[in-house]
Amino acid sequence: MGKSSGLLWGRIALGGFLVEAVLIAITVPVLTWVGDAPVTYIGVIGSLVVTFLFGMWVARRAASRQMLHGLLVGVVAMLIYMALFEAGRRFAPPEQQTAAQPLIYYVFGHGFKLLGGALGGLVAGRRRVTGTGDRIATA
Repeated sequence: MGKSSGLLWGRIALGGFLVEAVLIAITVPVLTWVGDAPVTYIGVIGSLVVTFLFGMWVARRAASRQMLHGLLVGVVAMLIYMALFEAGRRFAPPEQQTAAQPLIYYVFGHGFKLLGGALGGLVAGRRRVTGTGDRIATA
């Protein structure tokens, strides 16, 4: 499926995984040292910034459809987060189980993952066009 579709599925999956790994690496120390008050803000803003960076990283290697590559990084990151959240909720002791995260967190957090990835792909695509168009042929 990788070559025929032209999408870099392995890189997309790695990018989505790395988005969640970085967000967890940022969130856990803050949660431990400061508490849970800033975690929502870090999660939402971090979702935009980190997915933008990894969306751009993945899309730079793509021959075409850079914006789609970035968007798919956001989709993979979103699916990984949802799986981790659901697993944590199901396997936690009953007194620690939560019903679900607030809808606003889902809308902004996951929406920003999609937006950040798509913007990262867009920037990578524009850099690619600008980079190839600025070359001067020499004899």
